[in-house]
Amino acid sequence: MGNEFSEVDPGAVDTLTFNYSLQLGVGETLVTPTLSVTTIQSTDAGAAARFGAPAVNGQVVTCVFTNLVADVNYDLRMLVTTSLSRTLVCQAVLPCRQN
Repeated sequence: MGNEFSEVDPGAVDTLTFNYSLQLGVGETLVTPTLSVTTIQSTDAGAAARFGAPAVNGQVVTCVFTNLVADVNYDLRMLVTTSLSRTLVCQAVLPCRQN
């Protein structure tokens, strides 16, 4: 699944939500999330460190971010294993712009 989050300001501290409800089978639960971060536009050597550890909250995975770099598009891939040993992926771009 691919998405683009709304633009954020470099000073923002907020939580991203990755929704897996449409990918889960009956009785299947999310178990272990892993976030991969790369940049698409410009560079940020500390990109991965700007995102906190992902957390499972029912059928969604949340992740806090802070101190992003202006004019960088962050490509986020959230992989999560399920109780049925499947690996599900949500991909999204988070653009950071100075307002």
